[in-house]
Amino acid sequence: MKMKRLFGVIAVLCLTAVMLLAFTGCNGGDKSSINIQGNWKLALNETEITFRETQTYKPIIESMDSKLEFASDGKVRISGNVGDNKVDSEGTWTLDGEKLTITDSSGALGSSGTLTYTYKDNRFVSDTQKHICLVRA
Repeated sequence: MKMKRLFGVIAVLCLTAVMLLAFTGCNGGDKSSINIQGNWKLALNETEITFRETQTYKPIIESMDSKLEFASDGKVRISGNVGDNKVDSEGTWTLDGEKLTITDSSGALGSSGTLTYTYKDNRFVSDTQKHICLVRA
């Protein structure tokens, strides 16, 4: 009888340890490890829109041929096309946890001022236009 009880206690302890490890791993990872530096581009966030909207927006996003180069000094260079106009602009960026803020006074990203994005599934999703995101180029 003592052996069964000892086995039960060991099994409960092992199960508890496994569950603790599993729940600790479910916090989404260390957000401070997000590396924004390098080349990114605007993309369509197809998980947030309907098929019909995808058909409408996809050609527009692809025609922009956008490129965002995030430097380690907090500067971002934005280039691409908006209609028949070529865009080549600079701005600044900050990353606070999973929140990316781009200050772009030229309006190269479609709005003059400050834009915010939230990191989700290896992309930064626009906080104001959920169908737009930034992905690695």
